[in-house]
Amino acid sequence: MALRAVGLVLLAVSVTANLPVNGWYDCNIYTEASTTSSSSPKSSYDLKASFGDDGRIWKALLQPVRTTYVEAALAPSQQSKSPPVECAVFTLPLCYPGLCSVSANITDTIPVFVKRVLATKRSSTTKALWFLQGGPGASSENMESLMVLVYKLLGGAVDMYTMDHRGTGRSNRLTCEASQIETSGSPTKGQITNSVLATCIQDVNAQLGYDNATVLRSYSTTSAAMDLSSLVTDLGNSNTFVYGVSYGTYLVERLMQLANPNIKGYVLDGIVSNSGSDTNEKLVFNDWDKNVDSVAQTFVSLCSADTFCSSKFPSTDLKTVMTNLYKTLDASPSKTQCSTILSSMLGRQRPSVTLRLVFSALLQDMSLRAFIPAIVYRVQRCSDADVLALYNFLIRFAASNSDDSNDMDSTMLYNLIVASELWRKPTESADELSTVFLNGLIGSDASDLVTTYCIASRGGDSNCASEPTSKYPLVYPTDKYFDVPITIPKGSSVLLMSGVLDPQTYFKYGRYQYASMTGANKQLIEFNYSAHGTIANTPVTTKNGAPCGSQIVASFVDVAGDLSSLDKACLQQVAPMSFQLAASDVKTMMATADAYDGTPTEKFTPSSTSAGSKGGSQAAGNVETTTTSSGWKTAAIIAFVLAGLLLIALGYMLYRDRVRAKREAKYEEHVPEA
Repeated sequence: MALRAVGLVLLAVSVTANLPVNGWYDCNIYTEASTTSSSSPKSSYDLKASFGDDGRIWKALLQPVRTTYVEAALAPSQQSKSPPVECAVFTLPLCYPGLCSVSANITDTIPVFVKRVLATKRSSTTKALWFLQGGPGASSENMESLMVLVYKLLGGAVDMYTMDHRGTGRSNRLTCEASQIETSGSPTKGQITNSVLATCIQDVNAQLGYDNATVLRSYSTTSAAMDLSSLVTDLGNSNTFVYGVSYGTYLVERLMQLANPNIKGYVLDGIVSNSGSDTNEKLVFNDWDKNVDSVAQTFVSLCSADTFCSSKFPSTDLKTVMTNLYKTLDASPSKTQCSTILSSMLGRQRPSVTLRLVFSALLQDMSLRAFIPAIVYRVQRCSDADVLALYNFLIRFAASNSDDSNDMDSTMLYNLIVASELWRKPTESADELSTVFLNGLIGSDASDLVTTYCIASRGGDSNCASEPTSKYPLVYPTDKYFDVPITIPKGSSVLLMSGVLDPQTYFKYGRYQYASMTGANKQLIEFNYSAHGTIANTPVTTKNGAPCGSQIVASFVDVAGDLSSLDKACLQQVAPMSFQLAASDVKTMMATADAYDGTPTEKFTPSSTSAGSKGGSQAAGNVETTTTSSGWKTAAIIAFVLAGLLLIALGYMLYRDRVRAKREAKYEEHVPEA
């Protein structure tokens, strides 16, 4: 069996010369015309379908890296001459030998899309840097602005690459085309909910010839890693570096196990640990709410230590206030207008559930998380001004639609990889995970994923006995690389970066990954206040300065992975965190300058743009405003009925209005032992 594993490595490294390629073509660095969403708001029925119980958690888990501070750093140079950008589609095996095989009547190749920004300052030692997106199931679109930023930081001297890993975007996106479930006219309005998952699974199995579950390995993490290794070998650059974020780190870790000699350095950012199941050190999505709550506990303790934030809760602390508030709201869900709004969202449910979900979405966004204590403060008091401030915030928050990159993401690939590699087995029951969610301060409620797993796995676990199942599988047998500690490939180094306030990939998994890697050529840097993706969420105090994480990534490539020469000077310039929100930002979200005690001067209303259309150009997240008069209360109450429908979108939207907030990002550096 060991020889078989070695054979797979040699295959991925050596037999890939002269891959068939359609390209290279001149193309634009950005896939979409604008990096800012311009989608029009959906109808309330659409939102109910897209943010149902199972849709909610999927969207919470598939959040991309937010690039607010990257875009700010790029703004001064947007008008400069664009570097040469090229796109191509390579043809690679659908099934790599030793992993799977397909029937003779099934096409045995797969297209893989690659985009690159070519260095303008070239030499015989020009390096290449690859950017790998996460999900699993997310396309490469959100890597584009990161490529541009790091390209500029390196003075245009390094080739930048990204790819849609197989099953996403332009690389044979895994979808239910024959059943048409992902069309807007389907009963679920294009969403793969648990109610239609079995049908979609049958569709996918039909595409692959109804062979046994092993054929599903054609879309496994290992297959995607072999694609990348094949491309690196085919392109022939012996000074290649690879950056992965979120699930992209898991993909890069699998790539490390292939030990391609052309790759000299690996960067893991927002780390999904690849091994450690026996000691619960491997990241699995069963623990999503547990991890989110751990970050929430840190966040509320920071409020207690902050002079401004703690002054808003003088008789106790934020954690105690939240805990008591949840109990009070749930005991009398219609006692106040605030509790009525919260209990009517997503159908009739406990107000505390709504707040936990809203706070989970806010906690993932560094631009918005400082609103959490302000919302707690206002909901607890719930004066007339608080009602309107809460309403305005939720309307503004919900109206910011996801961008078109979601059209290239794959729910089915997400379901396949999670069920196969990122879900603890045997599974807990849905009730057990629901209890974890309800016992926490903040969470996304991952209990719905139990049903998803049971359908995908055909219900073999005892806790699937009462869950629906499927005739066909959406899980593949794991291979020899799964859950195996990594040996750092000879001649390469590894840079690991984590955000301690990252609820999506909790920082402890970065520590596990660091400790489990065999080899000394590694370094872990933790930013104590960074959210998901330190490359983009470590703003600095220097005007128009690039995020510190991106500067460190650039330095890692510049010094050819020599960790002893890594330039970390920006760590002293990382912007401090503050719970105080800028008046202009608060006005954008609440129509008042004071997040805690201000009286809104406007009532935000949903845009009148026709629902369900795409490509509108509504400003400010498709929200219109009206000046508040003495009769604002009546108008707001009427609008609450509509808000109850619109706010179904909360937790589902991938992009929101960005609110600038100063934040602190201290760090701890782990130096490998001699």
